[in-house]
This record gives sequence, C-alpha cells and structure tokens, in this order.
Amino acid sequence: MSSNRKKLVILSLFAVAAVSSAEAHGFHKASRLDVNEDGAVSTEELITAAATNVAEKQAKFAARYDANEDGDVSGAESLAVAEASVSEHFDHILGHLDTNEDGAISDEDDRPFRGRRGGRFLDGLDLDEDGIITAEELVAAAGAEALRLHERFLEKYDVNEDGMVTGDESLGVHVAAVEERTLAILARYDADEDGAISAGEIEAVESNKRGRGRGRGRGRGRGSRL
Repeated sequence: MSSNRKKLVILSLFAVAAVSSAEAHGFHKASRLDVNEDGAVSTEELITAAATNVAEKQAKFAARYDANEDGDVSGAESLAVAEASVSEHFDHILGHLDTNEDGAISDEDDRPFRGRRGGRFLDGLDLDEDGIITAEELVAAAGAEALRLHERFLEKYDVNEDGMVTGDESLGVHVAAVEERTLAILARYDADEDGAISAGEIEAVESNKRGRGRGRGRGRGRGSRL
C-alpha cells in the first residue's frame, strides 16, 4: 500500500457514510464529495467528507444510546434501547392482529399472514403450540428479543467485554469499518494509487460498467428470440 493511501485511510476515519452513498449511486454523482466541482475527488475532499460524517455518526449514536450524556453507553442504557425498540414492534403487531383487544392473538383475531413468512413468525411466538399467542408468551418473546438485540450491540461495540461501551470503543469499531470501506473504494477507482480519484479514473470505471451493461442486454435479447 502506498504511503498516500495509508495517510488517507488514517485521516478519513468516518468517511464511510459519504463514500458508501457515493458507491451506491456511482462515484461521479457524489457531488457533495466533489466540493470544487472539478469532476474528481481529491484526498482533501475525502477528508473533508470524513470530518463532517464523524460528527453526524457520533451524534446519532449518542442520541440513541447515551441517555445520561456521559460519553459512554452502559449496559442498562443499551438494554433500554433494545427494550423500547422491541416494545414498539410488538405493539405494532398487536395493533394489527389483536382485533378483539384482549392482549393475545388467537383464532378469534384476524391473522392475515397465516401460512406466509409472517405466519411462521407468529407461530414461533406460540411456545406451547396451542394456537393461541397469549399475553405471557408475547412478553416472554419480547424479552428474549430485547436481550438478543442487546447482546448483538455488545458483541459489536464492547471490545473489552466489560458490559459497557466507551466512546473509544465505539470510535474504534467505526474506524475499522471506515478503513475497510475506504480501501474498497480506492481499490476500485484509484488506479494509480495516489490516494485521490481523478476524473479519468472515474470515467474508466463507469465506462467499463456501461460496457458490461450493454453486453448483458445483448445476451437477454438473444435469449428472448429462442
């Protein structure tokens, strides 16, 4: 890896949101990255995008999980978020399926998803398989799902496995993800490995994409005539 590319990876930190959007819509369309509108994306422009996104990402993370605003996320805080999310989901289910409003879901209620994926989900809540999803079964399922979400959160962010997530831990996870994504973008577009993406490099990738698209179209046309 060139020294310029290493520098970009280190400095870009939280550019993942910006570069992911650019990748999804075609890099040449990422006008918010191309600040000077010269058709290219310089190292400095990527770093600028990174600086903007680090603030946005950290603010969203803190707003969602850090209830007491101390900079860290305790186990209780992350569990509370999981419980609130699951509670909202299960309230939505009851609101649609518990037509007699008894707090349970049975054959007396309208179960429009029976036999489909939604039906399999509902069947999984019926722990004693008696055809009725009782209020107790719903509570148990909601608790289990909240715990699962909480554990997934800790698995992702709680690096030292002490039951809480510090600001440094969440930062480290995000940095690793950004480095991986930024390298993927550079590997695709930065042919000369100078840590920037020129207009010519962008056009070369997009032209190659257009050529593959035309090839697929011809293949489909031949197939339709058989």
